[in-house]
Order: sequence, then structure tokens, then C-alpha cells
Amino acid sequence: MNYCLKSHQKILLITAFVLYSGFFSTVTYAQEEFSYARGLVISDTEAVNGNIIAMDANGTYVRATISNSNHLIGVLSDSATVLYEAVEGAGSPVVVGGTTIVTVSTTSGPIVAGDLISASPLPGIGQKAGANEYIIGIALASYNGESVGTIPLSVQIRTAGSTQAGALTNLVDQIANLFFQSAQTPQQAQVLFRYLAAAIVAATSIAVSFRTFGRSVSNGIEARGVLLALLE
Repeated sequence: MNYCLKSHQKILLITAFVLYSGFFSTVTYAQEEFSYARGLVISDTEAVNGNIIAMDANGTYVRATISNSNHLIGVLSDSATVLYEAVEGAGSPVVVGGTTIVTVSTTSGPIVAGDLISASPLPGIGQKAGANEYIIGIALASYNGESVGTIPLSVQIRTAGSTQAGALTNLVDQIANLFFQSAQTPQQAQVLFRYLAAAIVAATSIAVSFRTFGRSVSNGIEARGVLLALLE
């Protein structure tokens, strides 16, 4: 079951990201099987769960191929943990971060766990990425079948030749995982947000208190100095 974040909850997530600057192990992150998705209207009627989704030249969402791989969006999946941007009506969840199942083939060779995965000539199907290709993520299992199959994927959209381009995206993914890895149901997510909100309020209160106290002490010292000057 996925869970749609409300506006104030999105603000809490962004605030938490700003307050927290640590990086976490990608291996641990992948093992949590957490994912979050955007609700998008897919114009490609043949797209199914596990297909890689991209934006075409007309601005519509379709199955990814090599020709539109520079506009990769995510992986179509109705089992995302959190849906943070919903679309009413015909919207479908597209995983943009976390771990999900992706459809792949061996058109560019066998896939080994840890390989980068890119779009292939087959619509919606991934393959082992070559140098400087746009990737959808990292394979978490090997695949050497003759036909199309599925593997778990750590979604990390960037170019294969870049080590920095996806750093911010990966950080956001991992921070989101930290806060939502236990939120497998809407009820758990609501409790998690309450704790997160309480923590942010407490931290803000402490910061304001220290700032106010510092100003009070400074003003007291200044007033004492003025009084002593008058007495002299």
C-alpha cells in the first residue's frame, strides 16, 4: 500500500533534509526495500509494472527507450511505499527513489549485481549500461536469461560516467529512507510524522531559547555598564 504525503508533510520532509546532512550506506538502504513514487499520467497504454518511464519530446510520459533516455523519470510500480505527489484520476505511481522491481534484458550482455542499468532499444526494458549513458539505477541482483526478466533495482537516475551528478538525488533518497523505512502503512506514516514534527518543534524551540537568552544577557551587561557610568 502506498501513502500520499500531504502538503505540510512534504514541508516536514524538506525541513528534515535541510537539518540532516549525513550520508548512509547504499547497501543498507537497498536492503530496506523502501521506495517512494510520484503519481503521473502515463500516456503509453502498453506500460506495465516494472517498465522504465521517460518523458518524450511532447512532454508526455511513456516507456523509456534509448532515444528518450536523457529524460528518465523512474520505474512504474503500484507497490511503492510512499506516494508523495498524487494525480487524481488516471495517475500511476512511478518510483523515483528507493528499491523497486525493474524489467530487464541481456541485449547488452549479462547483468551482474552492482551493474548500472540504462534504457534499452526495447520500450520500458532496462539493460546493462555502457559508458556515459543515462542510467535508471543500480542492479541489486544478477540476470542472465535469454528473454526479458525482472530484478530488484536501486533507483538512482544520473549518467553512468558521473560520480557527482546523482549525489544530491541519492542523498535525498537516503534521507527519505531514514525517515520512512518503517512507514509501511498510512497509520505508521502518520505516527512517524508526528514524531518528526515534535522533533523539529523541539529543536526550533531550543534554538530560539538560546538566542533569546543570549540577547537578554547581552542587554543586561549593557544596562549595567550604563548604570555604572551614571553613578560615576
